[in-house]
Amino acid sequence: MATSLRNAYSCTNQQDCSNGYFEKVIFQSHTFLFFLMDHHLSDDLFLLDHKSNFDIFAKIADLSLFSDRKLSQSTFFICNYNSRNIFERGIALDFSAIGKRIKDLRKSMNLSQQELATGICTQAQISKIEKGEAYPLSNTLYLISQRLGVDVNYFFDIGITPRLDYVQEVTRQLTAARRNSQYLQMEQIVKAEMNNPLFTENNKTFQVLLWHKGICHYMLHRDGTEAVQILHEAISLTHDIEKVWSEREIEILLSIGSVYFEEGSYEEALDTYVNGHEYLKQIPYIQDHTIVSRLFYNIARVLTRIQRYSESISYCQKAVRWCIEKDNLYLLGELHYQYGYNLELQGQFTEALRLLQKAKVIFELQQDEKYIDHINKKMDLFTVTTGN
Repeated sequence: MATSLRNAYSCTNQQDCSNGYFEKVIFQSHTFLFFLMDHHLSDDLFLLDHKSNFDIFAKIADLSLFSDRKLSQSTFFICNYNSRNIFERGIALDFSAIGKRIKDLRKSMNLSQQELATGICTQAQISKIEKGEAYPLSNTLYLISQRLGVDVNYFFDIGITPRLDYVQEVTRQLTAARRNSQYLQMEQIVKAEMNNPLFTENNKTFQVLLWHKGICHYMLHRDGTEAVQILHEAISLTHDIEKVWSEREIEILLSIGSVYFEEGSYEEALDTYVNGHEYLKQIPYIQDHTIVSRLFYNIARVLTRIQRYSESISYCQKAVRWCIEKDNLYLLGELHYQYGYNLELQGQFTEALRLLQKAKVIFELQQDEKYIDHINKKMDLFTVTTGN
């Protein structure tokens, strides 16, 4: 079936352009126009402009006709002018919501439609886009996003989830609860949203809930097997074995490693973290720089537990350099503490004390009283031990 349908289409024209290329395709007597954006966006985007029915295109999309191009992360955007719908892999995109958000952002920046349109398209096109009467091409939407100071994926997320503001707020609360170890609060949020269509009807948003469900399930009930199963299920919602791991998928993998660590399964934890590191190397641009700090810190902790102190110190040093390079204090105090702890375990108390003092300064800046009290007690102990 797949082979015969592949043979049924033929390229009749290809035209280079500044942003990619157009390619006209004849498929079973229907003409399609593909537009490939491969210079600006993180994922390869196809815009299909066709005058035939959606069923025929659905067959093409299912065939992955573009596998020969090795576009492992391609996203197909299908425009059916008869039904005036746009789909992303079968999910309807609400362009009226995108248009409304473009209008809101434009007004918040005190831009006129003409000012937004300059160098991108006509003022009339902007007006139609904002009213939901016209659908912007991928490159047009990209240029609009750049002028409005947002990532283009923000508009695609809005198109799939019109109440993205609500989803983002729930995600923010879950993230805060996770970082502050507020697991009861996390569990309450997850339970409240588990039947919310804004989450259940979108794999990416539902993944957020499952991820945090797995975390709080372990931290509150200490069921490692069930927690790991939930976290793997969360990854499977978006992960395709042939594509590069996303940052969120790697973050969930780190959560799995943390469960193994807490369970005392240090080798499994280390393997999980090392795999996460390899997956992270494949991402050309990391958006959340703290994921590297967290990964190195977790690897260092495991290595300390299995008495590979020199390797642990090496990862602490790498992470500290990363934090400084990215001008980010996140985990910088913990990394100095872990570095010093490794030295302490090797009997190098003077050097360990120096690292603890650095860690204390950072925690004081962050007003983290818990760590400050712990370090003060340890420093007093060092003073007694060394006689200094």
